[in-house]
Amino acid sequence: GIDGGIMYNFNRRFSLFGSARFYYMFGDESYNDAYMENMAFGGGIKFNILPSRKLNPYLFAEANLNFIWMQEWIYDFTYPNGGYYNNEFGTAIGGLGGVWLDFKLNENLSFFMQTGTYYTNWDGRLNLYSQLGVRLNMIKSKTI
Repeated sequence: GIDGGIMYNFNRRFSLFGSARFYYMFGDESYNDAYMENMAFGGGIKFNILPSRKLNPYLFAEANLNFIWMQEWIYDFTYPNGGYYNNEFGTAIGGLGGVWLDFKLNENLSFFMQTGTYYTNWDGRLNLYSQLGVRLNMIKSKTI
């Protein structure tokens, strides 16, 4: 998947963010001929635990709206090619929350690793969602 977003820092500990996320999920052992695409738009909060340190653990939580496309191969030998594709589209409310770590190189650049649980009311499952990325501080406020 790929994510992008924008964040506003109220102070060194508390931030609000907006994000857009696209991910593609392959089938599993139960449904190896299935796939799902999810485009999500969300917003949330981030709380820095040690904001002045080079290694800064943090907590985050996000609520999102998901647009989900799913395709599954249904085996049915009454069809000439042995089955058919079942296509579905839907929207779902979801959430993502977890904890992890920022590694600051300087005031404008940091790397992050985070993981958390991702839930949508589409299928009612909790999924583990992990991310690696780069944070760029492009605009600096004079008041923080």
